Amino acid sequence: MMWRIIKSESGVALIMVLSAVVILSTIVVEFAYNAHISYTMAANERDRLQSYYLARSALNFAKLQISLEKDLRQRFAKYSKYLQGVVSSDPFCKQLPFSTGLFRGVMGGEGEEGGEPASESGGGLLGLGVMGSINAEDFLSFEGDFSVECDDEQGKINLNYFRDVEGEINSTTGSNAYEAHKKLIQNLLTQESFEKILENKKDDIKKIVNNIADWVDSNDRINEAPGIAGGYEDSEYDKSDYKVKNGRFLSIAELLLVARIGDDLYNALLPHVTIYGDNKLNPCIASDDMVISFVMRYSEEEENIPVLSSDKDERVQKILDGVSEACMNPSPQTNDIATAIVDALDVAENEAGNAKSNIATEMAKQLTTTNRFYGLNLTGFVGDISMRIKAVLDTDGAMNSWKLLYYRVE
Repeated sequence: MMWRIIKSESGVALIMVLSAVVILSTIVVEFAYNAHISYTMAANERDRLQSYYLARSALNFAKLQISLEKDLRQRFAKYSKYLQGVVSSDPFCKQLPFSTGLFRGVMGGEGEEGGEPASESGGGLLGLGVMGSINAEDFLSFEGDFSVECDDEQGKINLNYFRDVEGEINSTTGSNAYEAHKKLIQNLLTQESFEKILENKKDDIKKIVNNIADWVDSNDRINEAPGIAGGYEDSEYDKSDYKVKNGRFLSIAELLLVARIGDDLYNALLPHVTIYGDNKLNPCIASDDMVISFVMRYSEEEENIPVLSSDKDERVQKILDGVSEACMNPSPQTNDIATAIVDALDVAENEAGNAKSNIATEMAKQLTTTNRFYGLNLTGFVGDISMRIKAVLDTDGAMNSWKLLYYRVE
């Protein structure tokens, strides 16, 4: 009887051993799994941090690229007559978006199986020697990549301008600058590219523009016309959880909060509007719709100019052709552009015979050919991780005095 009890206990021991092995295996697997997860998270955070600093490097590279462009344009301005029609007014960083991944391939296929190394004759960065003794191999000696995309804000309508000119009279034209700026946006919304979006909302265009202006200005009444105030601005937002801001736009995406601005209209407006700038239009980089909207507004302010209509007016193409030709000069001048516009407008001369020249002179004061405000999309990549920075840069003055007007990590 005693022998049977001992034999039975040996079976229990086997079960206990197996149970212990299972428990220990579970603990080891759990430990290994947690270690793997922790390692993966740490590696992702490392790559994310590296991607962020690569995007920061892209910002510094963009500044260098813009600075070099400004220097090159000034240095070779005297050769402009030989470069006419070859050099675009668009910033170089817009014409040729920079990517280190693409640059690696161009400089020798680095990272591609069987690729040849960059030749020593590749010389300086970008093959132009712009960084002296630093060659492509030295420049690309890091893990990951970054890219730079940019756009100039000077060819767009500055929505925050309503805050600057509220109640003021434009010294150039003698008109109410606030209302003139509203008219510029109204003209834009009458262009063909907005017809489909606003085809059943033609009567809403004035209300849409009033809402944009009222979002920015400091008073609480709808500004219907010069010296005429309508109802309270908040009446447009009765069904909303928010009211009129009465302050500057901090981001262009804030435009979506304005009454009557839906997604379709916002996306259509996006290429034409900004919240930065000095309110001078660069027609050389502006869209055709933007140029025509500007000229339409100006024709409404000047009594010697037959009012320009966007509806198949034969002068429209003449204006666009004239601006395009004047902007082909590598160093385009505002006076030349304004003269080309006035020549296409069939301006009626006054008794003194100087109406055209006077109008061109005044119009030139509202134009610029300088690229100053740059919107930047900067991306850093490491493996499957990417980080993006959106920034806006004011490049007025020397490079060390440039201002970062907007900075957001996405």
